[in-house]
Amino acid sequence: MEAIILAAGRGKRLNNLLNGRPKCLLEVGGRPLIDRLISVLLELGVEKIILCIGYGAEEIKKHVIREFNGCPILYVYNPFYNITNNSFTLWLARNTIKKDFLLINGDNVLDQSLITKVYRHEGTVIPIVRKREYDGEDMKVKVTPKGYVSEISKDIRDNIYGEAIGIRKVSAGDYKAFKSALNRLVLWKRRFQSFYTEVFQDLIDRGLKIPCLDTSDFYYDEIDDEGDWVRINKEFTLKESIGN
Repeated sequence: MEAIILAAGRGKRLNNLLNGRPKCLLEVGGRPLIDRLISVLLELGVEKIILCIGYGAEEIKKHVIREFNGCPILYVYNPFYNITNNSFTLWLARNTIKKDFLLINGDNVLDQSLITKVYRHEGTVIPIVRKREYDGEDMKVKVTPKGYVSEISKDIRDNIYGEAIGIRKVSAGDYKAFKSALNRLVLWKRRFQSFYTEVFQDLIDRGLKIPCLDTSDFYYDEIDDEGDWVRINKEFTLKESIGN
């Protein structure tokens, strides 16, 4: 198993907290997001971690080398991080993958048990959480009666089954098709500012059956602004204090 961590963005809405630092170095519960994520992946036995960086690349590299020296971490740099989105960053890492891999947003807060559940799932999968209400920023999904994802988009307004969260698993057997879809998005359509979710939608539209995986029982959240950071720190610190 391998893993790609997408950590090229700047996190402009968190400027007052970051003071110029990359978003993935923001601390939750007293520990940087990237440290929490890498530690879990190494504990699971991930053989190679591809860390995709852009803004603050040297600062991230120095930090990770200091904290995880000697670990199997490969760096992929996106020099156009300011004018592209995560699909382009992922495209830059397209030739580094050889096995099943986890695809993870480096600025998300993911419970170790959630990552473990995705890691152990057989085959390509889109993990989701189910909520009472969804907003315009949620990456929502629709599913078929058999539990396969039929649509994934922020624009879905009805028949919402859940929110796709910031982690996916792609099997080695599906990677050729995945890479082709990524090339179509970036090279042919030249959608440099698109989300990688469009790659999954392309695969679904072409007939690939991708199940969703309900991870609602585990802690997951996103830090988009300072209010999120304050709230999540309180929640995450409480969670860790009770060992849940």
